[in-house]
Amino acid sequence: MRNAEQAMDGLTGADRDAMQQQIDALKAQLAAVSTTPVQDLRQLLNDIDAGSEGVEAIFRNAQAQQTSAQSREQLVEQLEDVHELIDRAMLSLDAEGKDAV
Repeated sequence: MRNAEQAMDGLTGADRDAMQQQIDALKAQLAAVSTTPVQDLRQLLNDIDAGSEGVEAIFRNAQAQQTSAQSREQLVEQLEDVHELIDRAMLSLDAEGKDAV
């Protein structure tokens, strides 16, 4: 549970809200364990397990989106570098053309 809360530090917006809701639901379920009859514990534990998988899925999705955003930023930077090289090459060709005249 603590790991999930620490993982939230890197999340923002809807992802953070969704993860917080999942964590709150898990905490409520865990609190219910002490007052739940033994025969109902198996179902409660299954519910808790499913909830923790939901938290993990939200976190993995958020990480994938962040990685995707970082990849897009890197691609944009690379494209800007290429454009700069093309501009320099064009200026160089223009300068050579003027020198030849």
